[in-house]
Amino acid sequence: MRIPVRCAPSRFGSKAGATAVCVLLLELLGPLSARAAVPPPTINYQGVLRDQNDNPLTGSYDVVLRFMDAATAGNEILIDQHTAATGNAVTVSGGLFNVAIGSGTVADGAGPGTYSSLDAVFRDYGSVWLEVKVGAETLSPRTPIQSSPYALNSTQLAGHPDSYYVNTATLNQEMYGSLSIYDNAPHAYGGQALSVQSNSLAFAAYTLDGDAGWFSGTTRGVKSECINPGCTGVLGTGDIGVAGSGGTGGHFSGGPGPAVVADVASATRGISTTGGDYGGYFSTTKASSIGVYASAAGTGVQGSGGTAGGYFTGPSGVNATLAGAGLGISATGTNVGGYFSDGAPWFAYTQIPYHDLGIYAYGSNVGGQFNAFTTGNYAQLAYSSYKILGTGVVSFVQNHPTDPSKVVVYVAPEGDEAAVYTRGSGRLVDGEARVRLGETFALVANPDIGLTATATPRGEPIPLAVSEVSPGELVVRGPAGSVAEFDYMVWGLRIGFEETSIVQPKRIESKIPSMHMHEQIFKDDPALRGYTALARYEKVEEQVRGRKLHDLARADSMRDAIGVSPYRDPAQGPPEDAPRPPTVPPSSHPAGMPDGAAGQAGNAAQVPPQTQAGAVAPSRADQSVSPAAAGLELFDADGAIEAGDVVSLASASPGSVVRSSGSSDPLVIGCAQMIEAGTGPAAKVAVATGRLALCRVDASYGAISVGDHLSLSPAPGMAIKADPGAAGPTVLGRAIDPLDSGTGLVRVLLGAR
Repeated sequence: MRIPVRCAPSRFGSKAGATAVCVLLLELLGPLSARAAVPPPTINYQGVLRDQNDNPLTGSYDVVLRFMDAATAGNEILIDQHTAATGNAVTVSGGLFNVAIGSGTVADGAGPGTYSSLDAVFRDYGSVWLEVKVGAETLSPRTPIQSSPYALNSTQLAGHPDSYYVNTATLNQEMYGSLSIYDNAPHAYGGQALSVQSNSLAFAAYTLDGDAGWFSGTTRGVKSECINPGCTGVLGTGDIGVAGSGGTGGHFSGGPGPAVVADVASATRGISTTGGDYGGYFSTTKASSIGVYASAAGTGVQGSGGTAGGYFTGPSGVNATLAGAGLGISATGTNVGGYFSDGAPWFAYTQIPYHDLGIYAYGSNVGGQFNAFTTGNYAQLAYSSYKILGTGVVSFVQNHPTDPSKVVVYVAPEGDEAAVYTRGSGRLVDGEARVRLGETFALVANPDIGLTATATPRGEPIPLAVSEVSPGELVVRGPAGSVAEFDYMVWGLRIGFEETSIVQPKRIESKIPSMHMHEQIFKDDPALRGYTALARYEKVEEQVRGRKLHDLARADSMRDAIGVSPYRDPAQGPPEDAPRPPTVPPSSHPAGMPDGAAGQAGNAAQVPPQTQAGAVAPSRADQSVSPAAAGLELFDADGAIEAGDVVSLASASPGSVVRSSGSSDPLVIGCAQMIEAGTGPAAKVAVATGRLALCRVDASYGAISVGDHLSLSPAPGMAIKADPGAAGPTVLGRAIDPLDSGTGLVRVLLGAR
């Protein structure tokens, strides 16, 4: 590149007297060769120096070169000084001189920005003027720097602008367009066509719309090309971070250290991983999110470990260990340690512990049942009208008052009615006593039937008669003028239990429990047999009637007819007919995953964990409990209905129900709980109308909290959080379970306002 320079008159304080300086040309380097050579950081500058008589000069002169951004005034970009003071004055011989611009004392100009090299000046400025100062004189005008012809192509490479190529600078960059990288050479496993690293990220891609990145392959989710039809892989599409398909959906590996490898959608496994510290690591910041959710071969999550099968933590104070330290499950929660439930049609759940309760359990038919496999004894809690129903007896135990090595076990009296009693003492006044009974007795005893009373005199034997008895008063009479004391007892029938069935159809085999434990006690200490009921009655028979009670043939026959459960050694485990949880078949895979494991698509992850089991209610044809026994009402289905749907009476089809619709539906009655196939064209629907029930709810109208009132959704069959400011919405009930987002099944107390 050549820069023409004009002459300008000038005076120098030198022996040469008046002089004239004429700069002849400035030559820049031409185009670089194709090789990757680094150009020198200077520009050659040639000129001729003459005096006013046009005679060439010889000697040393101070020359200062300034790069400016305008022909006049403007900003000073960079200064290059060649002076005697800096030891690099310009040498002139016969008028001719050469200066390497950029080799002098280079300094940043007074203008904006910081410049210390020539390449930076021409990088940032498309128009630059050179101002030359010789001695104390500044030449004028400034000289514009022009390009040589081929230098005009300096902004292009192979005909393309710099934005066309990948920049390897460390600064953040933005580029537009597509990038294709091909590697046609065959690679063994581990070969690569592209390697990207950014701090701790192996690859990062972002997009404002559409897919962040698209990859496909025949055997791996990420590859440069796709041959088989339908094999695709997408990175960052919609709300999915990575989605891929192929023989293996995706393959990831890392290091150094122990082998770290993960296959996604590999063979029959959703994810197969191996790591040095963790096989897999999942985290979330959303309160309602589920960390790990799996459905395969009937097993939600299967795992094994040296210390524990699994360990889970939540908010402060919430954690659970599975199969660790000899415990099947060890869990801690701020309100509930563990929650277990099923769905339609059973509606049973257990919370251990529940706030200040050790166990809180609920079942549609039985609150809880406990069995002893060794003796055949069982006890049901909260079944029908019974607090406790079972084959054993109700007893209490206390320490023996005089023998520290023993305890006393008493058995509660049992009869053919639910009896209540009160007792006390009284005194006759002139042969009659009116005794006010305990005030609480009248609150529990039937006042019309079942009252009986006895009175026993103290001291002298006198005749006493119960002339009147009621839950509130007892009237006792004796001889005229008597003032004798007496004891009394009044029995009543508990109100509301007058028609409990004594003989019932058999539901459970209910033999007499094995007496093995008692027999073992007597074997170890024969003297203790003397405290049994049989021993006491033998003494009574001998003392009163002078005979021993020895003929027990009728009792033995009756016992045999009832049946006695045989003793079972605990080492044998439960009998074959005992209820057992489903078992997981042994796995042939080192990772412990069952054969044939396959994921299931759908939105089950949106359903709260406690209700997922109730999300589908199959046909009840194989169940032993009828809808009536479960406290449900049976209707015909008018249209498609699923378990959990909020339903209303079908006005056009009496005896039928439909999915409810609209916030003010006046015919809503409850939630469908069971679907029966039926024999006609319409299915049968069992509906809960006034109890705890699983109902389908939608949290997109507002997160649902415990105790929230629920109204009907505009969508058929759904309930939503009620708007307290809305006019006239139909209230379905109150939520027992929360739901932060999405749709799902939660327990609802129907009709609760």
